Amino acid sequence: MKDPITGKTTGFDAYLAQLLAKYITGTPSVELVQVTAQTRELLL
Repeated sequence: MKDPITGKTTGFDAYLAQLLAKYITGTPSVELVQVTAQTRELLL
C-alpha cells in the first residue's frame, strides 16, 4: 500500500522486496510495478 502522507510503498511485500534487493545487490533500491490480472503473465 502506498502511504498517503509519505508517498512511499509500505507493507510486508514492499519490505521483503527491499530486503531481497539489499541481500542480492547490496543496495535497498527497488522498483515496484503495479500488476493487474491482464499484465501478470507478461511481467513474469
